[in-house]
Amino acid sequence: TFKTAVRLRWDHGTRTYKGAPSPSLSAGREDRLNILALGLEWELMRALRLLATVQRDERRSNIDGFDYKANIYGISAQASF
Repeated sequence: TFKTAVRLRWDHGTRTYKGAPSPSLSAGREDRLNILALGLEWELMRALRLLATVQRDERRSNIDGFDYKANIYGISAQASF
């Protein structure tokens, strides 16, 4: 069995907003999304695992005010019985 695992994920996408039934500010908006995540998993003992993750999210829009960047960190544990 493994003791350590490394996980890497990259997602890229484009969202096009064609507008709501009523006129809106976001009609014609196009966003480009990128997500990059890295995770490390440790098996401390047969029944206990720890996972640490770091993730970077970015959205770039063709309309001002809709861009964002986020750093997300997480720690989790899994116990098996």
